[in-house]
Amino acid sequence: MTGLLLAFWATPHMGRGHLVFAAGSTAYILLGVCFEERDLRREFGGDYEAYAQRVRSLLPLPSRHWSSPRARGGPAH
Repeated sequence: MTGLLLAFWATPHMGRGHLVFAAGSTAYILLGVCFEERDLRREFGGDYEAYAQRVRSLLPLPSRHWSSPRARGGPAH
């Protein structure tokens, strides 16, 4: 999703048509992310909640509170 957003907005010449397209596509993606998050919470419950607290949705980099499973005493995958 982040790659698509970058592709829509990173342009040397932003015409009116491209601006409308980029804004509409951004709104569509953000709305889709909200529905996807809701469905994942419904399907996976607490496991997804724990994951969502560690990882951001649009830019999935670990948060500063993240640690590897090995550091937490769990199995390494």
